[in-house]
Amino acid sequence: MMDLEATEQLWKQEHAAAAERAKQAQAELSRHQWHVAELDKQRDQARSAHQSARRHTGAVEERLRQALRHEGLLEGRLEGLRQRASVPQHCPQCLQVLQADGLPDDHCRVCKQKDALHAQRLADQAALLAAAEESLASARQACGRLETELARAKETEDTARETVRAAEQVIGDFTRSTLDPCRAAALTHEKEAAHLAGRLEQLQERIKEVGVLAALEAERDRLQEAKDQAHQMWKEAEKKLATELKQLVEQWSHHFLARLKAVNPDVRHAHIDPEMFLPHVDGLAFDDQAVAGGPQTLANLCAMLALRDLARSVPTVLLPLFFMVDSPLSGLGGQGLDGQMAERLMQQLADAAAVADADGTPMQIIAAVNDPLAHPLTGVREIRLDRSNRYIPAQLDAETA
Repeated sequence: MMDLEATEQLWKQEHAAAAERAKQAQAELSRHQWHVAELDKQRDQARSAHQSARRHTGAVEERLRQALRHEGLLEGRLEGLRQRASVPQHCPQCLQVLQADGLPDDHCRVCKQKDALHAQRLADQAALLAAAEESLASARQACGRLETELARAKETEDTARETVRAAEQVIGDFTRSTLDPCRAAALTHEKEAAHLAGRLEQLQERIKEVGVLAALEAERDRLQEAKDQAHQMWKEAEKKLATELKQLVEQWSHHFLARLKAVNPDVRHAHIDPEMFLPHVDGLAFDDQAVAGGPQTLANLCAMLALRDLARSVPTVLLPLFFMVDSPLSGLGGQGLDGQMAERLMQQLADAAAVADADGTPMQIIAAVNDPLAHPLTGVREIRLDRSNRYIPAQLDAETA
C-alpha cells in the first residue's frame, strides 16, 4: 500500500508538469491563432479593396465603351456631313447627278435660277461641320481621359490583387512555420497529459481497490469472528434445545405411561420415541402394533392426552379447548376386560375435560361411540343420536360431553 501511495505522488507530479506544459502550449497556440486571425482580417480587407478596384475597373471600362461608341457615331456623322458637302446635288426624282456646267455656285441645279439662300445654307453647313468636328474632338478627349482612368484603375486592381496574394502568402508562411508546429506541440502535450491522467486514474482505482480489499478483509475477519460466536451460540442453543426436548419427551413419556396404565394396568413400559415422536408400548412401535382397532387407538389417544398434560406444565403454551374423537372405543368390546378398558378410557377423556384452562375456561371433548355407556360417568353428558335425530345440538352445557 505504501509503495502504491508513493507511486501515486510521483505520478501526480509528472501529470502536473505535463498539464502545465500543455497549458503553456495552449496559451502560445492561442496567441498565434489570434495573430492569424488578424492576418485573416487584413487579407479580407485586401480582398475587399481588390473587389472594389475590380468593380471600379469594370465601371470605367463600361464608360469607355460607351464613349468609344459615341465617338464612332460622331465620326460617322462628320463623315456624312463632309460627303454631303463635297458630293454634287442629285435630282430629287431620279437621283442622278445634276449637270452644273456653266451655272454659278449660287444657282439652283434644278430650276437653274439664282438661289438667294445659297450663302446661308453654306454657312449653316459649315457651322454643322464645325460643331460635329468640335463634338468629335470633345468625345476623343473624353475617351482619352477614360483610357487614362482605366489604366490607373487596372493598376490599382493589380496592386490590390498583389496585396491579397502577399497577405495569403504571409498567412501561409506563418501557418506552416509557426502555427502548425505550435498546434502539433499543443496536441502532443495534451495527449501526454491525458495519458498521465489515465494512468494516474487507474492507479487511484487500484489504491481504492486495495483499500476496499483491506476493509473487506477486516470486515471478513469481523464477520468470521461473529460467525464463530453465532455458531457457538447456535451450538449451545441446539444443545440446550436438545436437552430441553429430551426432558420434554421424557415428561411426555411419563404422562403417556400414566395415562396408558390408567386405562390398561397390564402395560409395563411405554414411552415416546424422541426422534419420530411415535408411541412405543411394551417394546412395540406404533406401526408394529395392530393395523387398526384397540391398541393403536388407545396408544394414540393416550399419547395426545399426555401431550396436553405436558403442555399444561409449560406456561407459554395455549391449550386447545376443543377435542373431538371419532370412535375412541374402536376394537374394544363392551364386556369383560375390553369393557373395563373402554370405561377407563372414557373416564380418562372425562378427567382431561374436567381440567380447565389457566383462565378457567373449561375444555370440551366430544367422543363418538357406537354403543351407549354401560354406567354413567361423572362430568360426562350422553347425547343419543338416531336416524330421526342425527345431529349434535348446537348449544351444549359448559360440561364436557
